[in-house]
Amino acid sequence: MHAKSLTKSVTDFLAVVRGYCKNHNISLNNQLFLTGYSEGGYVTLSVQKEIEENSAQEFSLTAVAPMAGPYDLLATSDRLLQQANYQWPVYVAFLFYAYDKLYGWNRLHEIFNEPYGSMIPSLFNGSKTFAEINSQLPTDVTSLVKPAFIYDYFSGNEEAIRNALRENTLLSWKPLAPVHFFHGDSDNVSLYQNSLTAVDSLTANGGTEVLLTTIPGGTHATASLPSLLGAIVWFNSKRSNSPLMAMDINGKNYD
Repeated sequence: MHAKSLTKSVTDFLAVVRGYCKNHNISLNNQLFLTGYSEGGYVTLSVQKEIEENSAQEFSLTAVAPMAGPYDLLATSDRLLQQANYQWPVYVAFLFYAYDKLYGWNRLHEIFNEPYGSMIPSLFNGSKTFAEINSQLPTDVTSLVKPAFIYDYFSGNEEAIRNALRENTLLSWKPLAPVHFFHGDSDNVSLYQNSLTAVDSLTANGGTEVLLTTIPGGTHATASLPSLLGAIVWFNSKRSNSPLMAMDINGKNYD
């Protein structure tokens, strides 16, 4: 999760789509909705922040629905490294591998135990799914990550890494467009606390419409569909000159 690079890919795409529509005489209604799930939820909120702070003359957002994202990356990393066991070690490996490449640290062998420090680059070469990578990594956190690194991380000796995580945390800004979070409260991948913290922080920063819908008992997998359906219902309520879709969060259509 690197806010700058992920955000640019979305804003570039939006600009291309708008240019295509203009060149092909496709009319737009000037309403722009953003949503995404998991890493896509993180990207959604990051794009809103970028547009409202730096590209408001180019894009105007109608409503934004981030779902099940790790918005508080620093706290998420803290919690993952404090656990004895984590069933999705692929996300730990992916986060630190990506940052090691992006920031040029070249420290995989200092962060990960062997053989994983040597394995990780080839695991993320694009030929394997996350599930396949996950099956090759230990769920015991200290078997994957060096205990000495974890100690230094929490002892103030890894400030470059903590600062990178802090830099990509999405809590220190004021949203202008309405933003509605969706998250399962039993999410075992991207912890529910991310959305609770985001709502509290963005509201405290002056956001006037910052909402959260909790999917009771929802895991990262099972909360995805009700979150998407809930976002559709909410987006329809924000659309102008369009009939509302009569649907509840479980997908039952009342038309």
